[in-house]
Amino acid sequence: MSSSEVRQMDIEAWQTSGMSLAAYCQEHGLNTKTFGCQLALKSTHLTASNNIRRFRQRMSCR
Repeated sequence: MSSSEVRQMDIEAWQTSGMSLAAYCQEHGLNTKTFGCQLALKSTHLTASNNIRRFRQRMSCR
Protein backbone atom coordinates (compact mmCIF):
# COMPACT_ATOMS: atom_id res chain seq x y z
CA MET A 1 0.00 0.00 0.00
CA SER A 2 1.39 3.40 -0.96
CA SER A 3 1.83 6.24 1.51
CA SER A 4 -0.89 8.26 -0.24
CA GLU A 5 -3.31 5.34 0.22
CA VAL A 6 -2.42 5.11 3.91
CA ARG A 7 -2.85 8.87 4.26
CA GLN A 8 -6.27 8.70 2.57
CA MET A 9 -7.33 5.88 4.89
CA ASP A 10 -6.20 7.93 7.93
CA ILE A 11 -8.18 10.94 6.72
CA GLU A 12 -11.32 8.89 6.15
CA ALA A 13 -10.94 7.15 9.52
CA TRP A 14 -10.55 10.50 11.29
CA GLN A 15 -13.60 11.96 9.50
CA THR A 16 -15.80 9.06 10.61
CA SER A 17 -14.34 8.83 14.12
CA GLY A 18 -16.13 11.85 15.55
CA MET A 19 -12.89 12.75 17.33
CA SER A 20 -11.11 16.07 17.23
CA LEU A 21 -8.05 16.20 15.02
CA ALA A 22 -5.76 16.45 18.04
CA ALA A 23 -7.39 13.50 19.84
CA TYR A 24 -7.28 11.31 16.72
CA CYS A 25 -3.63 12.11 16.09
CA GLN A 26 -2.67 11.46 19.71
CA GLU A 27 -4.49 8.12 19.77
CA HIS A 28 -2.91 6.99 16.49
CA GLY A 29 0.58 8.37 17.03
CA LEU A 30 0.32 10.96 14.26
CA ASN A 31 1.86 14.42 14.22
CA THR A 32 -1.04 16.88 14.46
CA LYS A 33 0.65 19.56 12.38
CA THR A 34 1.63 17.12 9.60
CA PHE A 35 -1.83 15.53 9.54
CA GLY A 36 -3.45 18.98 9.40
CA CYS A 37 -1.24 19.94 6.48
CA GLN A 38 -2.20 16.75 4.66
CA LEU A 39 -5.86 17.62 5.15
CA ALA A 40 -5.28 21.11 3.82
CA LEU A 41 -3.46 19.79 0.76
CA LYS A 42 -6.25 17.31 0.06
CA SER A 43 -8.84 20.06 0.41
CA THR A 44 -6.88 22.38 -1.90
CA HIS A 45 -6.53 19.62 -4.48
CA LEU A 46 -10.25 18.81 -4.37
CA THR A 47 -11.20 22.47 -4.67
CA ALA A 48 -8.89 22.94 -7.64
CA SER A 49 -10.22 19.79 -9.31
CA ASN A 50 -13.81 20.94 -8.83
CA ASN A 51 -13.00 24.41 -10.19
CA ILE A 52 -11.35 22.91 -13.28
CA ARG A 53 -14.33 20.61 -13.84
CA ARG A 54 -16.80 23.52 -13.55
CA PHE A 55 -14.72 25.64 -15.90
CA ARG A 56 -14.63 22.87 -18.50
CA GLN A 57 -18.39 22.37 -18.19
CA ARG A 58 -19.04 26.07 -18.70
CA MET A 59 -16.74 26.25 -21.69
CA SER A 60 -18.36 23.24 -23.38
CA CYS A 61 -21.80 24.88 -23.08
CA ARG A 62 -20.82 27.83 -25.28
